[in-house]
Amino acid sequence: MEIKNLTPKTICGVPYTALPVATLVSANTNIPMVVRRKEKKEYGTGRMVEGTFDNGASCLIIEDVITTGSSILETAKVFVFLTYSVAPIRTKVQR
Repeated sequence: MEIKNLTPKTICGVPYTALPVATLVSANTNIPMVVRRKEKKEYGTGRMVEGTFDNGASCLIIEDVITTGSSILETAKVFVFLTYSVAPIRTKVQR
């Protein structure tokens, strides 16, 4: 699997339907994956993003189906808030 012109340090699937696709990309590229929660839990770590990441690291956000793009933007906002660098949004349409 090739990720053209991108050098992300982490991969994140948009919760929750894109997690299997992101898992496959992560496994095939050896790029670590993080998981974003849809909502912050009041117990456990209480974090919105689970996994190991460095501030300022670039993250490739993966979505399985794009209609309006709002799910990707919601995910990107969380990562920008956490001082991540979000990879440029690209889409692939196959119908």
